[in-house]
Amino acid sequence: MKKTLCTLLLLLCSGCSAIKVSTNINDVMIANQIAKHDLYKFRNHQHANEMGATMMGQIEGLSCEESRRGTVNKNNLKAEAQSLLKQDAVNRGANAYTIEQCIAVTYAKYECEKAYLCTGQSYSY
Repeated sequence: MKKTLCTLLLLLCSGCSAIKVSTNINDVMIANQIAKHDLYKFRNHQHANEMGATMMGQIEGLSCEESRRGTVNKNNLKAEAQSLLKQDAVNRGANAYTIEQCIAVTYAKYECEKAYLCTGQSYSY
């Protein structure tokens, strides 16, 4: 009985090896999920060093509200800038980060009425 069951499982598994699965999930969607759930946030650079993390490089997130859109929600801009900073960390292959600062800026290059720029560091942890 066990031999038959093992043979049957082996045949089923070998038959499934030729199946190709494709989805409509893109890299941005994957990065969003990783940024929300799987990144560790250190309090600061010293905390990252104490925990044995290796710095990978500077990261940033810039959110922009165009002047033609009307009312600008400062909290939404800051949250979006922080999410973009996390995505930058993920895109660099990091699994941890710090946020050094988030500041409101004007960004004429993209015709932003208001913008938020968050900067930090990415780490391997």
